[in-house]
Amino acid sequence: MPAQSFLLWLPLAVLLGALVSGTGARLRFARAPDAFRCKSRFPGDPGATLPPWPRHRTHARWVHDVLLVQWGVLVPHTVALAVCGTDRALRRTSRLEVSGLGGDPVVLTLVLDDGRVVEVAARSRDRMALAGPYLVAAISALPG
Repeated sequence: MPAQSFLLWLPLAVLLGALVSGTGARLRFARAPDAFRCKSRFPGDPGATLPPWPRHRTHARWVHDVLLVQWGVLVPHTVALAVCGTDRALRRTSRLEVSGLGGDPVVLTLVLDDGRVVEVAARSRDRMALAGPYLVAAISALPG
């Protein structure tokens, strides 16, 4: 009888451990001083059209010219996007295009080293963190 109850509780304990570990990793990433909330979208191949914006927000941060984007609840995944430049200046948009990032989100279009184009949206107050090493893109979008 004790062996059967152990086998019943073991999967639950493993799942709970993965949840706690994943939550801790997400919190450490999100609490980094240069991390910001965002949404990102990118095509699979160069020249392909961009998909719709995802429903869920995630966190990102710059490390030199590499944008680290993390998503996933139970098992967080981090993708490193090697960026070679911006396609255009930071642009303002509305919550109708990108929801969940406040009333005045901003979008930065990035060109990756492999030629793919990535769009990353963030809250307006995070525009400098979003621009990262490409501050000229953020400065040209400032009002006035």
